[in-house]
Amino acid sequence: MELEDFVSCACKLRAALDRGDAVELRHWAHELAAYCPSLLVPLNPPRTVRHPYEALRAALDLPVHPSGYTEDMHLCLGLADGPAPVEEVYRAAMRLALGTVELLAPHAAELAGRVEADLHLYLADGALLEYVRRLDEGEQKEC
Repeated sequence: MELEDFVSCACKLRAALDRGDAVELRHWAHELAAYCPSLLVPLNPPRTVRHPYEALRAALDLPVHPSGYTEDMHLCLGLADGPAPVEEVYRAAMRLALGTVELLAPHAAELAGRVEADLHLYLADGALLEYVRRLDEGEQKEC
């Protein structure tokens, strides 16, 4: 599981928003969304897929996911009908980041050894969720 990279994408996403770089923001939103399904897999029933499109459908149809997940994934991955305003892409990506960390937090002990370093401890004590919230609010400036 690449939780550290997922959170790093959220940080880079915020930095791109602060700089007003729409292309970079869309890039980091896409990267963040790409990490999301693998982080949610342990919370979902196993599913076998046979080809890439089936894998995409499985990733978009996970039964355990943050609120608004499917729509937010479509926006961040560029699968939505028509272009979305950059602020809307940012909001979708941050909902994915916050929602995923919130869902993982109660499972922190089970994730020990599956996530990088001591991130399971930061999930358990709420520090990681607080970090992502502060990023979203523009209060956290260091990645």
